[in-house]
Amino acid sequence: MSLTSHLNNPRSPVYQFMREQFPNASSFVRAANKQMKGAKTIRSEGQVDWSTIGTAVDYRLRYYFGVTPTEALTARLGAIMIEGAIVHGMLKVFNGADPELSGAKFEDMEALKDMIPRFFADLEGTLTRIQPEHRRLSRDDEELLARYCVVLAQFEQVYRRGRRMLQGTLLTVPDPVDATSELLARVPQTWLDDICALSWGFYDFHRELLSRTAVLNPNFDGSRDVRGADADLIVEGCLIDIKTSTQPKVTGDMLYQLLGYVLLDYSDKYRIREVGIYLARQQRMLRWSLVDLIGELSNGSGFPLNVLRDGFRGTVQD
Repeated sequence: MSLTSHLNNPRSPVYQFMREQFPNASSFVRAANKQMKGAKTIRSEGQVDWSTIGTAVDYRLRYYFGVTPTEALTARLGAIMIEGAIVHGMLKVFNGADPELSGAKFEDMEALKDMIPRFFADLEGTLTRIQPEHRRLSRDDEELLARYCVVLAQFEQVYRRGRRMLQGTLLTVPDPVDATSELLARVPQTWLDDICALSWGFYDFHRELLSRTAVLNPNFDGSRDVRGADADLIVEGCLIDIKTSTQPKVTGDMLYQLLGYVLLDYSDKYRIREVGIYLARQQRMLRWSLVDLIGELSNGSGFPLNVLRDGFRGTVQD
């Protein structure tokens, strides 16, 4: 059960810990959302897969700060799961264990298995060519990178939700692909337009952040204790979570998620001193001092951070 799953489960000790230690979330959220009054929202002009778009935007915005080696991407873990599923299916065909899978199906799976490593090689080549860090790309290069980010997002969804998510992805609909160009061409234009608008909105209003030291997609000491917790990015000690909701508001769950990441940093490895939420569709960055946030959410009765971390660690390891 991931950190997010814990926070969505009222029976989880993590859920209970957060609400006991930080009972003033509702009051804080009401005050924070006053800052969002009148905020304009970037809306898609067509139908999009909201979950995929949200994850794709996470990838795209991180590429402004730096390029993570492909073997370190969460998406790569999903791709490994897909490769394993393909091999398993191929063995079933080869051994005649599944009479519904024909020889043609075997060839489709073989092509798909070979395509996945080529995709990552092509991604690396594209990143080397377009150099997305710290600058605004041309429309053609922005769309191309958005296409790659959509595929990375779908790989990541397979990792987080299981191999069943493979069905219905761009990899398999309408038929398995055997070339990166064919896979990228399947990304709908409405999705590309949406990602490009959100990407450029970030660059236009927040590009001053790009000159600062950043940690991309960080994991924490306690991530394994909750079976998965990786954040979007940390920029010079400010932990930032990226949201692509059409609703211009902060919620208590968003704050609990940020605090969960902070508390899982048992050793204070990242020296987080601020937290923030970037509302991509409203192009708004909301930031709070960690000390102030803990004080506000606990009605001034919060323990020092190291004590909270010890208590949280005991909760998730119990």
